Amino acid sequence: VKVFGRPRVALICTGAELRKPGARVGPHEIRDTNGPALSASLSQWGFRLVSRHMVPDRVERILSAIRQAARQCDAILLTGGMSVGKYDVVREAIERAGAKVRFHGVAMKPGKPFLFATMPGNRHIFGMPGTPLGALTGFHEFVLPALRRMSGMGPEESRPLLHLPLAGPLASKGGRARYVLGRVQWGRTGPRVAGVDSRSSSDLTSAAQADGAIIVPGEVTEMKAGDLAGFRPWRTLP
Repeated sequence: VKVFGRPRVALICTGAELRKPGARVGPHEIRDTNGPALSASLSQWGFRLVSRHMVPDRVERILSAIRQAARQCDAILLTGGMSVGKYDVVREAIERAGAKVRFHGVAMKPGKPFLFATMPGNRHIFGMPGTPLGALTGFHEFVLPALRRMSGMGPEESRPLLHLPLAGPLASKGGRARYVLGRVQWGRTGPRVAGVDSRSSSDLTSAAQADGAIIVPGEVTEMKAGDLAGFRPWRTLP
């Protein structure tokens, strides 16, 4: 009988502008939403969060947090600092920690700056955007399936995809896969999925109303009501 332990997970949210969820915020500051959202997602699917930290976007501080996490965890999740701006220094810290970047950037929206790297000792690093929808999309599309595989689950059950008819039309600019928040509706003919309006990739309120994401392939610019669409669940469906 093969037995697998569930991976131990560390979460590091980067950004000098971050403040604790209940704290007062000043100009150019924001409350940390990725920490609570990703912590809840991990707990929902049965994974243990060993440590959770907020660190400023300075290479040395991020490097120290990564090294500390690597001593006690199997998977390290980072949010923020994944693009190419002045303060996007997470990749540099990851490489200085001795990790090898396997890929950085995915043709998807939201979540394009996603990064995956590996460290000696079978440690895995996942870098997600700082925007809430970008982080949640990257988590459910890549991180959660990887954690399930590390737990001994098979490929199909690690990355379940439903095919449901659309309740209404969807449009996309094409060129890269678009992940649209979706809510499953149940009727006499069975389930269907409807898009949930969101104002931006920071719209966590809309994400709270969704059951997952509808995947519009990059080569598709229009989908009609009734078309079958791939749907990635973000929660257990009734």
